[in-house]
Amino acid sequence: MFAQLFLGIAMIVHGTCHLLDKRIFLRKNIESYVSDVRSYQKGAALSAFLLGFLFIVMGLVEKLANIPTTTFIIIYIILAAIPLTIAIVNNKKHSGYYWL
Repeated sequence: MFAQLFLGIAMIVHGTCHLLDKRIFLRKNIESYVSDVRSYQKGAALSAFLLGFLFIVMGLVEKLANIPTTTFIIIYIILAAIPLTIAIVNNKKHSGYYWL
């Protein structure tokens, strides 16, 4: 549970840095892949926020709820597909590649 909480907080900090146009989590040669870095960072911030909240909420659900392991994993995969799809679409939209 604590690992998921810390990972969720780290993802929210990651998203905040992208939203505030900090280049801490970007590669040095990002301009060669992405034409508009600011727009790319806004899209990356949304997916990082969603993943961070997902990690935190699922960590709390794991601690408080007594659900079967397979159900928990299936719910986790289904809910994580949304922000990961947003990240992939953002990469394709701004760079032409699915993975940066």
